[in-house]
Amino acid sequence: MEPQIDNKTLDAAARRLDGQAPAPDAPAEALAREVTEHEAWLAERLAVTVAPELLDRVARQTQAALARRRRARWVGRALAGAGALAAGVVLAVTLLHSGTPPAPAPALSTQEAVEAFLADPGSDKDLEAFEAALDELAGDFSQPIPDSLDFRLDALEGDRGNPWLTGEDL
Repeated sequence: MEPQIDNKTLDAAARRLDGQAPAPDAPAEALAREVTEHEAWLAERLAVTVAPELLDRVARQTQAALARRRRARWVGRALAGAGALAAGVVLAVTLLHSGTPPAPAPALSTQEAVEAFLADPGSDKDLEAFEAALDELAGDFSQPIPDSLDFRLDALEGDRGNPWLTGEDL
């Protein structure tokens, strides 16, 4: 059973393979040595030579692709920041020009409210519309509420008329 390798050991081994010299660490050195041995074994089996120019071109293309991603990320962040700044300016201008809200109308007593309602000639129309809405609502409640038996009977009636379920010829 091989020992567990944690992220710290992997990081140290990767640095050692990259040519950096991190602090001495026996598991990282053993891992780096094992990776180097596997690379040498695989290189013997493959026996492929790669032109240094090709490796340089691949490295340049990789760096360019990474730079484009970083640039796109910065552009996105800049656009998001500009949008947030614009929203802040709109909010500030709106608050600056909104002024103070109008004072609420003074509360009427019940007597005054009734007198104002009766004095309004359009109040009969409002009252008739309100009564019509109440009558419609009362009509909705006068019908019986279906229960689960009604739903099952409706489903059976639908099945009876379906030729796929009854086996009748189409």
